[in-house]
Amino acid sequence: PCWSPGSMLVLLVAGAILEVHLASQGWASPKGWLRQDHLAFFPLICVFRFVLGLEHFVMWRRQIQWYPHRCQVQTRSAVLSDLLTFLQDADTEIASLPLDLDLSTATPGFVGAATPAPLLVAPWVVPSKYGSPQFNPRTAVWGPEHRVGSEGLALQDFAAWVSCLPPGRVVYSSHRSKAADLYLRLEGAVIA
Repeated sequence: PCWSPGSMLVLLVAGAILEVHLASQGWASPKGWLRQDHLAFFPLICVFRFVLGLEHFVMWRRQIQWYPHRCQVQTRSAVLSDLLTFLQDADTEIASLPLDLDLSTATPGFVGAATPAPLLVAPWVVPSKYGSPQFNPRTAVWGPEHRVGSEGLALQDFAAWVSCLPPGRVVYSSHRSKAADLYLRLEGAVIA
């Protein structure tokens, strides 16, 4: 079984709505009005456009693999430069990284924070916070203490968690985290 087309976008919407709801709880004015989060508009538009493009790219690649005679193109594994075409002209090793998103609903042998979702919502990242020596990224579970406006998670612990995810995952991080908004966990690399 696999996640259906559009699932990544729906997961992103759910994460963004939860983030806005939690952040707006502290914004209420004495009259009960909520202020608009105008600083979130541009970062969210960029993230939504990229995730939508990524999802369409994955659907297009699957169409080519399922119906090669209809598409009349030579099938090969997708690489990062197929999606981010500006990498084709750059002298970088990441251009040739395989771009294969895991849309299956099962992750064998992996427990904890790695849910079977293709897009995960990151905890609130606080770069100035020190990492904890006893942090175990393989069993990390994010509760209310790691949401926007809470104590947050150290950047070192967050990096360890993302690097332990199975390849083929996308991680959305709030623009309030002062870190990247999206992370692609690919085979052998994390692209922010």
